[in-house]
Amino acid sequence: MTLESSPAQHNTAPMKLSAILLTSITICSLCSCNTFVGIGRDFKSLGQGVENKAYGKTWKGQPRAQNSQQQAPQQATVPQTTVPKP
Repeated sequence: MTLESSPAQHNTAPMKLSAILLTSITICSLCSCNTFVGIGRDFKSLGQGVENKAYGKTWKGQPRAQNSQQQAPQQATVPQTTVPKP
């Protein structure tokens, strides 16, 4: 009588471990999908806010209100000088 093992008696622990590992990775990746979508939306909002500020609008995109304290800068006037004729 030999002590050879039949195919049904093989150790299935590595196969179970890999199945559990694959299942865990799948569940984690599906859960983190919403996180990546949220990060993408945050970056999009950040880009739009920066673009709005560059165009002189508020962060949310509304036109900037002119306060009575904020006035358009006055243009500097250059005094006119005359050059004497020789």
